[in-house]
Amino acid sequence: MCRVCIASDSFKGQFDKLLSHDKALFAEPKGWKNKSVNTSPLITGFETIWKQMREKYQTELSALAYRPIPDEKIIAKYFRELMKRIE
Repeated sequence: MCRVCIASDSFKGQFDKLLSHDKALFAEPKGWKNKSVNTSPLITGFETIWKQMREKYQTELSALAYRPIPDEKIIAKYFRELMKRIE
């Protein structure tokens, strides 16, 4: 269901609407309201950030989950696809 939503023609518009809503509501972190989502460190430095996080993803999240978590390579693949949709 989530993949269908992200692949839909209306996803980008819905994402932009949610982003505008959040910019109107939240002041922190300071200065984020004036930036494009494409300048986010998670977008510009995803590979570096994911490399630092994936071990914790595998160990800490799996310890909290009630069932097996998706492989970290799949998570990275889908995040890359999501980044393309919101650009």
